[in-house]
Amino acid sequence: MNTNNNNVDVFSDNNVVLKDLIERYIRNWKWFVVGAVITLTTAFLYLRYTTPLYQVNSSIKIKDDSSNGAISELAAFEDMGMLMNQQSNVENEIRIIKSRELLGGVVKDLKLNVQYFVKGKTFLEDVSDLFSSNPINKEIYTNNPINVNFLASDSIIFQKSANFEITLLSPETFNFKELNKSLKTKQSYGNKISTSIGDIIITPNVEVNKKYLNKTIIIKLWPLNSLVDYLKSGVQIVAVKNTDIVRFGIKSQVKQKGIDILDRLVGHYNMDAVNEKSIISKNTSDFISNRLKVVSDELSLVDKDIADFRRDNKIIDIGSQAGLNLQNESINDQKIVEVSNQLSMIEAMEEYVNNQDEIDILPSNLGFSDSSLANSTGKYNELVFRRNELLKSVSEKHPAIINLDEQIIGLKGNINKSIGSIKNSHQITIKSLRKQDGILRSKLFSAPKKERGLTNIARQQHIKESLYLYLLQKREEINISLGITTVNAKIIDAAYSSGRLVYPNNKMIMIGAFAIGLLIPFLILYVIDIIDTKIHQRSDVEEVLRLPILGDIPNTKKKLREISKNDRSGTAEAFRLVRTNLDFMLKSSKKNKVIIITSTVGGEGKTFIAANLAKTLAFSDAKVLLLGLDLRAPTIAKTLKLKKGIGVTNYLTDENLTIEDITTQIPNVDNLDLITSGLVPPNPTLLLMSKRLENIFEQAREKYDYIIVDTPPVSLVTDTLLLDKFADLFVYVVRAELLDRRMLKIPHSLNAEKKLNNMAILVNGINQANNNYGYGYGYGVDLNRPWYKKIFS
Repeated sequence: MNTNNNNVDVFSDNNVVLKDLIERYIRNWKWFVVGAVITLTTAFLYLRYTTPLYQVNSSIKIKDDSSNGAISELAAFEDMGMLMNQQSNVENEIRIIKSRELLGGVVKDLKLNVQYFVKGKTFLEDVSDLFSSNPINKEIYTNNPINVNFLASDSIIFQKSANFEITLLSPETFNFKELNKSLKTKQSYGNKISTSIGDIIITPNVEVNKKYLNKTIIIKLWPLNSLVDYLKSGVQIVAVKNTDIVRFGIKSQVKQKGIDILDRLVGHYNMDAVNEKSIISKNTSDFISNRLKVVSDELSLVDKDIADFRRDNKIIDIGSQAGLNLQNESINDQKIVEVSNQLSMIEAMEEYVNNQDEIDILPSNLGFSDSSLANSTGKYNELVFRRNELLKSVSEKHPAIINLDEQIIGLKGNINKSIGSIKNSHQITIKSLRKQDGILRSKLFSAPKKERGLTNIARQQHIKESLYLYLLQKREEINISLGITTVNAKIIDAAYSSGRLVYPNNKMIMIGAFAIGLLIPFLILYVIDIIDTKIHQRSDVEEVLRLPILGDIPNTKKKLREISKNDRSGTAEAFRLVRTNLDFMLKSSKKNKVIIITSTVGGEGKTFIAANLAKTLAFSDAKVLLLGLDLRAPTIAKTLKLKKGIGVTNYLTDENLTIEDITTQIPNVDNLDLITSGLVPPNPTLLLMSKRLENIFEQAREKYDYIIVDTPPVSLVTDTLLLDKFADLFVYVVRAELLDRRMLKIPHSLNAEKKLNNMAILVNGINQANNNYGYGYGYGVDLNRPWYKKIFS
């Protein structure tokens, strides 16, 4: 033991020893076990009552129409940019795939709005057979034991929700109940049953029905919109970076159900793409057919004019013209025909655009020489299709629709300008060609007038014939493209499932639960350590103060606060150890020793220490005086269960009293006398400065081996500091579970400033569960404690 009371190391306010932390956690091992058991049990119940899910995947490639093999074979028809479409945008296609219309079609096709479940066990039923199967409702996707036929129309059923519970009693009868709506009734198959959503008829699946006898089938009816919302959030669609490949995924309780959903969704997407392409081709074909009818009528009139001219002028045959002039005129006529064809088409296009009241598809790929018009028409049609797709899920007042309308109107204006520009260009060209034609004709003035008239009519016939053949060709091209329209997605991997559960992950959840079960107690103890500033054990004092420690007194029950001579409790053994340590510390002191007991604050047990230390010394045949100098809050008489009488205060204020007048013998304890504090004075400090107090110590030293002095706490008053001159040893009591570690600065300062002579620390109220050692051979252990207190102490 370190007996050098002047040895004061640097004071540390936050000194954490790793070994002590580890020992603290080890001492609380039972809480880690409890935490792990609770979390593992919770995880087990969670896994047992959680619906397992399987992962279903699929992948497709969004086709680029420009690379389509069938369309590539029509390269011969692409002189005017025919059949050349823009490449599909993968992000746009993903939005189309997840549109409410396509998902709604999947729900309707697969009848997902009606679900069948085999009812699982209730919690109480499951507890009786904890390791049985099917504690939860299990969905039946195929081979339903019964079928529900709704007599109401689909439009009504798709808006309703309901829950039916059907217990199969026999192949002919069953119990029927609409949950939260009606009482259970016995029914027969094929009978009409009235429900909140209308009449229904339940029919059995004879081949499967027997398997489910005496079992309860739950039928759930969902609104269409709710299922569409579920699929929108449940179906994951991801584009593979830098490719046209799209991956699908969905988690489903039934593997086949997930497979059917993905396959049907891809099928609806392809059908929608085919229909979209067909609309463009059909609109263009209708436009060309209308133009063919007009041109056919005009050609008939020209043919009639030629016949009339031949009949009126009695012309049977006109010889072919010869010479260079006639050849040049023929070339010029051919140019006029080509430009006239273009002008006729552009005028028809202009009339179609101007007569279009609503936003609709425009004819494309009509072979105009100006590429800007074809590009504008293609962009216009793309915006119209995007607008139509958005209208499937939003209204016309949606900001996205309004934005598209503005773009479409702007493009339409650009198209009108392009048509006007092309029209003016063709008119100028025709005017120039006609002027050239006039020059050539002037060179043929010698030709017969009838021949020139017939030539003019023949020219008109040739123009109409060329236009008619051109339109026929274009109509055939459109019809071919309409007939070979392909799907927009190539299936790379059809929907499949590995068959392994993806949710919940049993192994990871159990491992996580075990880790959390250990972590929670650890965090609780760690937080308690952080926010806890109390002293708990002797090592907490040793970490802060490098002062001699006489020992530590275990926490004592109130009824055992006084020790006896033959006491073998842990408290008695601790006081005997303190007595031994006192002998070592006071070897160099004179025989009659004054030991002053003090503490930092009240309630630390200094009076308890003083009384029991005095008894322990008296039991060793030493003459001991227990002197109460806590004049402000005297409790020594109460601690020893004695009546209050005259004491120090009376002696200091009454010169007629002697020390023998205030000294009493403690009953049943030999060699131990007591001087109580007496009455509480108004001026304790002044009394402690009295010379009569010196008389008490002088006479006591002559009569007693030990004078044990109970004094006030040093942090509250200065009374104890006035007694330093009488002390051979100051025993500074530190109460565990009460005193804040930061308050240890007070004894540190008192020792550093030498205000208290020969100070030693005594730790009181130690919890034996936190102590790393005991006293004697199991002394102080209560063998009659309940088992749970033994475990959790």
